[in-house]
Amino acid sequence: HPSMGSHVVFELYRKPDATSPNDYYVKMLYNMKELALPACDYSVLCPWPKFHQIMHDLTPKNFAEERNL
Repeated sequence: HPSMGSHVVFELYRKPDATSPNDYYVKMLYNMKELALPACDYSVLCPWPKFHQIMHDLTPKNFAEERNL
């Protein structure tokens, strides 16, 4: 479990000539240390479409129902 005062940061990066969602990346930091994400092939920079899909899959679809589990 995270210790008291821990924090998570999500940073969004884009290529200078970005023209599509594939030109954006997310970096996740835990207590200011970069995390290599397993779902992103253990890369520190996760392509935005992949990160978005991961978060979509993990987000409850019916929060009120799941809250009572």
